[in-house]
Amino acid sequence: MNKVYKLVWNTAIGSWVVVSEIVKGNKKSKINKIVKGSMFLLFIVNSNAILAQDINESLNVNGSLTATGDVVANGVSLTIVNTDLNQTKNDLNTLDDQVNNTSTGLVTKVSQVDFDSLNNQVNDSSTGLATKVSQSDFNSLNSQVNDVNTGLTSKASATDLNSLKNQTWNIQSNGG
Repeated sequence: MNKVYKLVWNTAIGSWVVVSEIVKGNKKSKINKIVKGSMFLLFIVNSNAILAQDINESLNVNGSLTATGDVVANGVSLTIVNTDLNQTKNDLNTLDDQVNNTSTGLVTKVSQVDFDSLNNQVNDSSTGLATKVSQSDFNSLNSQVNDVNTGLTSKASATDLNSLKNQTWNIQSNGG
């Protein structure tokens, strides 16, 4: 008679039953537990990448936060930042103060009063700055240039040009 027995799961009664070594069926095994445990552990360890999700509430990080790839922050304000970011913020504030400070000699905005004053001087004929010519003065000058009686540059007549063209010129050289 056989003295070797094994445990087999009896699905009909839902319990383990002691049977002879030749009977086939589900048996209680340490290897099944090890395989199931390792699969469960593997699933838990690798689930971080699979189960990554958005954080919709406050996130407090103690220590370093490292992000690879692009970080997109919509509507996020920083209340506590590291020294480098504070330094950059201070540099920007200092630069803003210098640009808007008239004593630094950097780009300064013109005041509206000064701009209006300059505009009035340019358009005022008594200041001697670039003034526009009046239309009547321009028309008068145009009439003088085209009038042969004023003595200004007058056009040559076609008859005078033709008579000069038909003349023969004698050119003498002195001493040579």
